[in-house]
Amino acid sequence: MAKPVDNPADILTDHPEVIALLVASEALLEGHFRFSHGHHSSIRIEMNRVFKDPAAIRLVAKLLAEPIAREFSPWSVDGFVGPATWGEGLACEIAAFLTQEWKKPMMALKACLSSGGWVLSPPMPKELAGRNLMVVDDVFTTGQTINEVLALVRARGAVVRRALVVVNRCQSSPLEQVDDLQAVVALCNAKVDNWEEADCPFCRAGIALDEIGEIDEITGEGAFGTGAGP
Repeated sequence: MAKPVDNPADILTDHPEVIALLVASEALLEGHFRFSHGHHSSIRIEMNRVFKDPAAIRLVAKLLAEPIAREFSPWSVDGFVGPATWGEGLACEIAAFLTQEWKKPMMALKACLSSGGWVLSPPMPKELAGRNLMVVDDVFTTGQTINEVLALVRARGAVVRRALVVVNRCQSSPLEQVDDLQAVVALCNAKVDNWEEADCPFCRAGIALDEIGEIDEITGEGAFGTGAGP
């Protein structure tokens, strides 16, 4: 049965404020989990537990946005796109923060996985041509979701060179997993194992999956409605 990790400091490194949020909300779980991309792991980072508090998503978005405000000029960034649900929420809050900081309206777009594939909300088929966007997501594991969102906005002419994530749990360099990005910036890094199902030691030992591991990380329903619009 899934339970909170006993020693989060053994797993998480880097940003202390984000680690404190994960620990306080008991979002770092140990058990036997299967994710929507098919991998298994002994650790799940349950961001729903963190972001049920709107103040937490605003704080994390601010931590992601502040380096952007320092490193980029207002005219080199046009907006942010994130997959529903928490990537979208972060994109909205980052756009709102930088709209206020830079006094320039920032786009905030949602990518949704429908029965026909990934779609943008709002659609904006022409308005994205030549626009400089950044992709935002909560947890980076394999890069699958970010790559699909990249393909979606690049097909509409957007330019994307950077992704922002809250936690990187990829075992290799994230840049090795994504398509033509200059940087994948994470607030925290998690030292965890990710296995193909055939290599999972829990499956070999006959240990059942924890039900929370059945949650689909890509098609999670719901929308986060605050922040700057396009």
